[in-house]
Amino acid sequence: MKLYIKQQVFAIGEKFFVYDQTQREIFWVEGSLFSFGDKLTIYDMQNQVVAFLEQELFHLLAHYNIYLGTEAEKVSQGEAANYTACLIKKFALFGHNYEVESPDSSVAKEWKMPWEIEGHFLAHDYAVADSHGQRIAQISKAILSWGDFYEIEISDEKFILPVICIVLGIDDALEKR
Repeated sequence: MKLYIKQQVFAIGEKFFVYDQTQREIFWVEGSLFSFGDKLTIYDMQNQVVAFLEQELFHLLAHYNIYLGTEAEKVSQGEAANYTACLIKKFALFGHNYEVESPDSSVAKEWKMPWEIEGHFLAHDYAVADSHGQRIAQISKAILSWGDFYEIEISDEKFILPVICIVLGIDDALEKR
């Protein structure tokens, strides 16, 4: 399955869309304007919160908590919630290195975590692989007739929301470097 997110629209307080391969809007994303740390809420087209990405402050390197499903709904309303996974920038002398982990052992086992994210981040060309080296997603830059986009190719539909959160988190972290 392929998804597209328009490049250079990740501004806090802005609203933007995630498209499928037929250019149909399938999710919309909105950033929180006045908050400590960046926060992005992902909605389905029925305006239901389906995911929430929150930058966790006071870390030396980028750290984003990913909330999915009912936990995303709770945290978007300011309630206490448990994150499903976290995107963590790892220390690297040259380039960038990211990993996705889950505090929930059942999620970690089902999703074969930790996930490793490698590639050329500044060129918007990177891959997400599970702990067995199986590719979960490939992210690349696509120039389409309707603009410049991130093209996200996902191997399994159950990973759509976590992968969208990964792309948004990495984009936010790169923007702040």
